[in-house]
Amino acid sequence: MLENGFIMLPRSITNWQWYDEPNTMRIFLHLLLTANYTDRSWHGVPVLRGQRICTYGVLAGELGMSIQQVRTALSHLECSGEVSRQTLARASLITVNNYDSLLAGVEKVDDSLPFPWMVHNQNTAF
Repeated sequence: MLENGFIMLPRSITNWQWYDEPNTMRIFLHLLLTANYTDRSWHGVPVLRGQRICTYGVLAGELGMSIQQVRTALSHLECSGEVSRQTLARASLITVNNYDSLLAGVEKVDDSLPFPWMVHNQNTAF
């Protein structure tokens, strides 16, 4: 699992249609955090930025949810266009639609710094 780096979310996510649905929100945030941030391939399958290969069982295990809860949450996200899913032989390729516009500017951040966002806004009091 990815442990380095970060994502930035706009505060307007609180106005998103699934924000008040805990499982759907949790799956979506988890996909944002675990999707590829660079293009790669897995067993000969190209996995692009904003995509992830996994199964319902893997997601359920990572989040402590049931497989049915994962299916329902992914169904919500697919119906509303937030994600799309392609079935592979033993897993699914999940794409976070509009990944680049959701996380605009993140790829330009210097990951070698412990808190890169602080460098851009040094005068802000926390």
